[in-house]
Parts: sequence; C-alpha cells; structure tokens
Amino acid sequence: MTFWLDVCPGDGRLVALGDESGSLKIFDRRISKVANILSNIHSSNVRCLRWDPSSTRLASTSDDKTAKVTDAKTGKAVYIESSPEKSNIKF
Repeated sequence: MTFWLDVCPGDGRLVALGDESGSLKIFDRRISKVANILSNIHSSNVRCLRWDPSSTRLASTSDDKTAKVTDAKTGKAVYIESSPEKSNIKF
C-alpha cells in the first residue's frame, strides 16, 4: 500500500494522508486521532498531496489524471484540473 503525507504549515499539528482509495485523511497529532476523512476525492491512487500555506485546503493529484484543490474541512473541491501532466504539486 502506498501513502502520501504532508504536514500542515505553521505548528505542524495536522498531517494529511492520501492513499490508494483516493481518499484524504487528516490526523491531529496533538490528540493522536483522525480529525477528518475526505472520502472519494479521487477515483484512484493519490500520487501527491500538499497543504496550502493557510492550512485550509489540500492540493492532490491522482492516477485518475486529475489535480484537485479541496477544502480540508468540508471536502468540497474548489478547483479541478483534468489530465495534469505532472504528479508533483505545490502552492
């Protein structure tokens, strides 16, 4: 199983994890628990994952050939691009 991780900027309390299911999970390191699960963000394996500088959104790419920016609280996509040429992303 392959996982992609990114620690949020600032205090580093939140860690985002993308996996083969296409879901994103947010862990709170302070309480050692899952804070949020963003299900079905992608239809295939997450290839790259990054927090935005404000720690409110996550950018991700996937084998489903999409790049998405997702609100970390609601799971709502705020930007979608089809057929990204690169799997590496940054804000």
